[in-house]
Amino acid sequence: MIIGITGYTGAGKSVVANILERKGFKILEMRDAVVEEMKKQHKEITSQSLREFSTKLRQARGNDIVARLTYAKIRKLKGKDIAITGMRSTYEEAYFKSKIGNFVIVAVVAPEKLRFERIRKRNKPDDPKTLAEFKSIEEKELNGFSGKRDPRHGLKMLVEHADFLIFNTGTMSDLRKDVFSVIDFLSKTQRAH
Repeated sequence: MIIGITGYTGAGKSVVANILERKGFKILEMRDAVVEEMKKQHKEITSQSLREFSTKLRQARGNDIVARLTYAKIRKLKGKDIAITGMRSTYEEAYFKSKIGNFVIVAVVAPEKLRFERIRKRNKPDDPKTLAEFKSIEEKELNGFSGKRDPRHGLKMLVEHADFLIFNTGTMSDLRKDVFSVIDFLSKTQRAH
């Protein structure tokens, strides 16, 4: 089983990935493919430089380049359950669906205020410090980092295309139950085919 995990900043994508990892999934972060490309070019890696480099990479090599680089890793993991984190566009969705049979997207969602509070609590150095800064970064993501800022291909549209939505507004136990429900459903339906 190979699934893509997407969602807005602070929704809980990493927490869902951790739950899946404990259930035996191999986690592939799309961000890692970009980091590897940056290291090859001896670039400093920060959230800002990562975003800028990703945009330039997409402009130079196509909007699905990060998906293509990630897929190269997937091919080496034959027979494993895999969760891909960090999907950001419908270009990536289209690429994965063209290559992976039964590819499913799970979007993790939560209200904006709750997500911002989570970001503030985790307090990573590059995280936005104000709600205005948070909204500004999110607006760019929602409309796509593709340079043209085309909302038809951004994160908002990708979330709308998701096969499953997990509302991460309750307890950790609630979230685990929801994740297990999705995985159990997918296991049963994929076995049926």
